[in-house]
Amino acid sequence: MELRFLGRGNTDGDAIAWLPKQRIVASGDLVVAPVPYAAHTYPGEWIVTLRKLRAMQPAVLIPGHGAPMRDTVYVDRLIAALEGLRAQVAPLKDLPLEEVRKRVDLTAMKAGFTGGDAWLAFLIDAVFTNDLIGNAWKEARGEAVVQGKG
Repeated sequence: MELRFLGRGNTDGDAIAWLPKQRIVASGDLVVAPVPYAAHTYPGEWIVTLRKLRAMQPAVLIPGHGAPMRDTVYVDRLIAALEGLRAQVAPLKDLPLEEVRKRVDLTAMKAGFTGGDAWLAFLIDAVFTNDLIGNAWKEARGEAVVQGKG
């Protein structure tokens, strides 16, 4: 088993456990399902880190929460969600954060993770989108995202 740091993502210390012979990766909070988790996250770097994880071509991905996965479809969905959110936030970087929150449309992205389930819809706002929007806004403005500092 190898312990690896592929880069920052959900936290500044996201580490994975990799069993190269079996091609099994345990992602910790880098990948969490059925909805992703983002607290004081690094959206741009997270995309790069997830691409590195995907490039490992795991046969089994054991997320930090959720059922084991036998492909990277969920990782691709997470990358697309992060890219889509950043693309919406970047042109709004000069607006106040609360105005950005009002203008960003995450309807399609949320549906991709929640499938219309009301509990998952509540959960995705509580543990993913709110902090993620704020940190994507900070990135777009060139401000540092500091772990544990909001």
